[in-house]
Amino acid sequence: ERVWNITINLENGVTTAITDVTFDKKLLILIYGDANNPQMTIFTTDSWSMMDSFPTVSRFGMSYKDSIDFAHVSLHSSLPSKVALYGKSAECYNCKGEMIASLRYKHNATIFVDTNFPFLITAMNTSDDSVICSKETQFVKNGIYVMVIFQNGSNRNSTCDIFTIHDSYNSHLPIIIGAAILTVVLLSWQLIYYFYRNHRCPLYRSTESLINEDLGNINDIDRRLASVSEESIHPLTQRIYAVDAFRGLCVTIMIFVNSGGGGYWYFRYSPWNGLTVADLILPWFIFIIGICIALSFYNHRYVTINRLPSSKAVLKVLSRSVILFILGLFLNNGVNLSTWRIPGSLQKVAISYFVISMLVLCLATPSDTVTRLRRIREIVCIWKIWIGMIGILSLYLSLIFALPVPGCPTGYFGPGGLSENATRYNCTGGATGYIDRFIFRNHLNANPSCKILYQTRMPFDSEGCLSTLTSILTCFFGLQAGLIITTYNKGHAERFKRWSFWGILWVAVGVALCGGRQNLGFIPLNRNLWSLSYITLLSGLAYFILMVLYLLIDVMSWWHGNPIIYGGFNAIVLYCGHIILHGYFPFYWITNSTHSEQLIRDVMATTMWLLIAFYLYRKRTFVTVR
Repeated sequence: ERVWNITINLENGVTTAITDVTFDKKLLILIYGDANNPQMTIFTTDSWSMMDSFPTVSRFGMSYKDSIDFAHVSLHSSLPSKVALYGKSAECYNCKGEMIASLRYKHNATIFVDTNFPFLITAMNTSDDSVICSKETQFVKNGIYVMVIFQNGSNRNSTCDIFTIHDSYNSHLPIIIGAAILTVVLLSWQLIYYFYRNHRCPLYRSTESLINEDLGNINDIDRRLASVSEESIHPLTQRIYAVDAFRGLCVTIMIFVNSGGGGYWYFRYSPWNGLTVADLILPWFIFIIGICIALSFYNHRYVTINRLPSSKAVLKVLSRSVILFILGLFLNNGVNLSTWRIPGSLQKVAISYFVISMLVLCLATPSDTVTRLRRIREIVCIWKIWIGMIGILSLYLSLIFALPVPGCPTGYFGPGGLSENATRYNCTGGATGYIDRFIFRNHLNANPSCKILYQTRMPFDSEGCLSTLTSILTCFFGLQAGLIITTYNKGHAERFKRWSFWGILWVAVGVALCGGRQNLGFIPLNRNLWSLSYITLLSGLAYFILMVLYLLIDVMSWWHGNPIIYGGFNAIVLYCGHIILHGYFPFYWITNSTHSEQLIRDVMATTMWLLIAFYLYRKRTFVTVR
């Protein structure tokens, strides 16, 4: 209840003081400046303990609407003139800073800064529009910081400093602990599976024999390929489980990501350029579709030396494509027909599957009928399709780099909005976005991943027309991987050698196109655009993952793909089910704004779906699209 006068005495005899202070609240007294001109200010700290409730109007640098990673930053100015502060996230490439506060003399303000990426704060003197200082800082979740703008006593120049009051929170600790627990669980599962397989062998074998194809899945392909004649064209007798495990891996990651990914930014889709875990899923899934086309079609002898495909095969392809497309429309959950989103993930899968399947049926020949260039007969047997892919690539590049877009530069790859200092505000996606908006009008994704960070206003869909052209290329790269399996069936060395070649080639092409950088490359690495660098890099990585899984599961039998392989057997059930039931307990419940609680919830949801997949496997139930 008393009124205090506070005086600070420095060793050089200089003093500074604050008068008439009452301690009815928790206060922080901050002394700053230099020894010849010390200054002092007081901050109220009561609100600093309320780190779970951040005023929406004071949040800045957000990459995602539901981000939970914020730091508390108090701002203070001791300059006689008015100071304007601008801020932007380092992830917002070449962006115009947005005003975060305006400070008068001895005035305080409070903001909450997203801590997923470094944040740049620029202070400007409003009297002459001069820059006082710029500070880029990697703030820590729930950290407490104070930024002070003041005059340096020695030269009277204006400057600023950021003081750390508290930043000991490690937001990555839950994911580290979760990864350790997951490792133990997987090892335990492997031991249980080993016991189950060796003591319940009859049931295991009967279940294994009933697994059928899903989305053009493989039939039984021989693991012991060394015993099969290289010239044989007869259907092979056992399945390659690496493909099922690869597909199950994609589905498992997809469920975890769509459940929330523990609230971590690297389990979310990239706002624009760059690559996160979530960005890997769909290209790899479409790559697997290409593998399955090769294995299924050649095993069923749909590919013959005849020019015209069988009506049965064409109807099968058409039926699957239509069903997948309709499923995708249903999962888009359109209740307003005027804005019902038409593009989508399953729609992209359907179109890619249809195009590559029809090209294989109409233009491919059996690899064992190739008489010339037999050392590369897996390429020669589809040389006409290669020409078709070059044509699709040429069309794609022509539209990207040459199509005039009103009000936008030709060949623009940016997100618009605040990017390019807000000079290209309505140019989101360049030619890619322009074509989609021209064709689909309002039937696009109204909330693209770039909307929050770049503050864009234009609808944009990452599953649109031009991105579907590159998804067809991705499916074709998978087709080439599958043809290596069907063509070289005498041992494993030839498969590994060719997979390695294509993997290294496409990774090198992807890195070269983007220049090995997130931004500034010739063709940036971009999931939203499905850029050429994006699909070539991920296709190359898919070759290497396929090799690793093939070695572990089908060659050495060190691992049987558990538990993710069960998701691969019923991929379409898990994909549709987790989208439809998201938001319902036990797959979702409301949590506090902590990574620990969200991670537990999202891991539980993923585990529940894997248990459902395992149950379906035990009940010998395999749902396919036919």
